[in-house]
Amino acid sequence: MYFLTRAITNQFYSNNSKFKRTYRIFSSEAIDIPEEVDVPYQDRPSIEWLNNLLETELKTNPQNWYNIGLFKLYMEHKKIEPIHKKTKIPKYSIRETIKQMKSWIKLKWEQEWEK
Repeated sequence: MYFLTRAITNQFYSNNSKFKRTYRIFSSEAIDIPEEVDVPYQDRPSIEWLNNLLETELKTNPQNWYNIGLFKLYMEHKKIEPIHKKTKIPKYSIRETIKQMKSWIKLKWEQEWEK
């Protein structure tokens, strides 16, 4: 009788027993649901919108031809190495220009989304 009582007591107070996982966890612990801030859905820009943005920027600001040209090459090849081989521009310069253009495009997309 002592062995049975001790086995049942151990299962009841044990943190990894089947009894705790099925019964005690829900009755003894209050489950708090964290409140999350509602984030509005934001769609991704399409390729057509991106091409139109680059063309209008090239027309309104022709001095930005270098950044726009490199970004168009990046859209075509998706990697820096082929652009470097084709243009002989240093990889660091290409990488920095693409980062600047990505942040500029994100800013323009957010402005478009707010309209």
